[in-house]
Amino acid sequence: MSDNTKFKIFTISLAGLFCWFIFLAPQSFEWKTEAEINAFPSNESSKSYRLTAYTNATEYKRGWFHLKNEFNVTSADWPNGGRLDFNECYIVDQQTATCNDDEGEEWQVDIHSFGDRQNEDYSGDEY
Repeated sequence: MSDNTKFKIFTISLAGLFCWFIFLAPQSFEWKTEAEINAFPSNESSKSYRLTAYTNATEYKRGWFHLKNEFNVTSADWPNGGRLDFNECYIVDQQTATCNDDEGEEWQVDIHSFGDRQNEDYSGDEY
């Protein structure tokens, strides 16, 4: 095999590996953020609450392509100073989820908006 052929094989292999990392390699990024949620008690049809919630978020990507965002809503603050704690409240791509709080009450929860990513050194007392 000539040196020119070896170089072409090497170049094509390197380009293929590069394309795999850019377009196909699965990745996930985790961060903590505050979000505004809409919370609807399941036992009442007319009440809904807009609350500030604390989430652990994960973004799933394949290369440059976004696949989904997943939010684990851990708790939310009531305007009067109280707190609503959730047990495993996962919301995918801003869909509505059915979640249970620590007292066993069922809620319909959706994410209205979420803030910027917080780094791992986030010093808030929410978590």
